[in-house]
Amino acid sequence: MTITPYINLSGDAEDALEFYNKIFGGTTEIMRWSEMPPDPAMPLEEGWKNKIMHAALTINENLKIYLSDSFTQREAVHNSVVLHVVFDSEDTLRDAFAALSEGGTVNMPVESTFWGSVYGDVVDKYGTAWGLEYTLPE
Repeated sequence: MTITPYINLSGDAEDALEFYNKIFGGTTEIMRWSEMPPDPAMPLEEGWKNKIMHAALTINENLKIYLSDSFTQREAVHNSVVLHVVFDSEDTLRDAFAALSEGGTVNMPVESTFWGSVYGDVVDKYGTAWGLEYTLPE
């Protein structure tokens, strides 16, 4: 079994996909709303056809993130899910944290913790919450 985080946005999923790809690397796949078969019961709003119906950012064999623009321009609902990423080095964590912080809100700056990690908590400019951690060697 795998669990894949799915981020639902309200029109800026492509920007978010490029942003996350720049930080984490990997490969992207995109399907646009215009590729969906027409359905009179679900008409697309004007200007929405080129928005993302579904996208995947595959970072490595163990990590994938899905993104989508909500079906219409209505505001996407964000819940209390936090994407928690454990890094292989403190430098990589700090680089990702700095990038995710641009235009976002830092809830907890990167610092050493009582549980033996370096950790930081940020909500990026797209409203996605991130917990970034590096476990210190013993």
